[in-house]
Amino acid sequence: MELKDTIRYFRKNCHMTQEELAKCLHVTHAAISKWERGFAFPDIKLLPVMARLFQTDVNTLLSFDDTLNDKEIALLLKPLDAILDLREAFAYVEKQLFAYPGCERLRLACADELMRRLIKCEVNSDYYEEMEKQLLLWYQSLSDSRDAEIAVLGKERMVAHYLRKEEFGKARELLEQLSQQGQEQSKRLRLQYFLALHQYDEAEQLCEEQLYQQGNELIALLMQLIELRRKRKHFDTVDDLIAMIGSLCKLLGIWPYPSLMAAFETAVVKQDHEQILALAEQMLHCFDDPLPQDQSFFLHLKQSVPTMEIIGQCRSALLQFFQSEALSFMADEPRFIALMKQYHCPMVCR
Repeated sequence: MELKDTIRYFRKNCHMTQEELAKCLHVTHAAISKWERGFAFPDIKLLPVMARLFQTDVNTLLSFDDTLNDKEIALLLKPLDAILDLREAFAYVEKQLFAYPGCERLRLACADELMRRLIKCEVNSDYYEEMEKQLLLWYQSLSDSRDAEIAVLGKERMVAHYLRKEEFGKARELLEQLSQQGQEQSKRLRLQYFLALHQYDEAEQLCEEQLYQQGNELIALLMQLIELRRKRKHFDTVDDLIAMIGSLCKLLGIWPYPSLMAAFETAVVKQDHEQILALAEQMLHCFDDPLPQDQSFFLHLKQSVPTMEIIGQCRSALLQFFQSEALSFMADEPRFIALMKQYHCPMVCR
């Protein structure tokens, strides 16, 4: 961790503003700002003073490498399993954070462990309230991290805390920030938020949106798996996978073309003439009637109709496939010839 980050971390950990630190060190507020942005460095004579002020040592301020991996963090926190008293656990955690002040992942893991224990604890006291405030401060500092992943995790923990405390205004503000950043993880917390406020229509719509999105992702994975199975000539399970895609398309009201295409490509590999003809006609019909199948179990989502651009791209790709060498064995099929003529596609000669 660089000196600028170390100074900023310790200042915030001591609950000091830049102005307060400047007064203690007899320098200007602008000087502190420059140090923390890396535009300047403190005088070497100030380092011992700063170290005493932060209750640390000069080596930590200057060059301590406190990066820990997940395995090392787990080993550091292992002794907590034997520490049942919450005060002792907090003291142990503070000791580890003092030894590794800049390891944000350690701070997150420590805060999560202590918060988990606090939530389970049924005893209310001023000490526990102070501990909870301290943990929230740790999460707040993490939410300001330059590491985007850590910053998101810090905000998510704060949202969860505010929801438990029924501080819905603060939770909503952070959820909006996460949503603007395009964080998919925030949807779970948004669902908790809607449920806490008894906003069931919004909760249902969010569930439907996630179900629809994840259904499409599952279909994409199944199609990839089908392609892999075809390449390895493992046809015994391909038909089942294709049927699964078809069921998902029907259930979710998704345009059936992807499932038909998966079946069509498999029929081509098998050189199943009848299946190829039947599927080709069905796929071409999809372009003329792109409305998806009924999705009546969705109460809040509108039917997802593919755009004309997508339809055009799929149609063009299919017609090119019809003309490819892969389908040259269909050149003598009357129905296939008629289909090609209908869509003005030249035949591939064998």
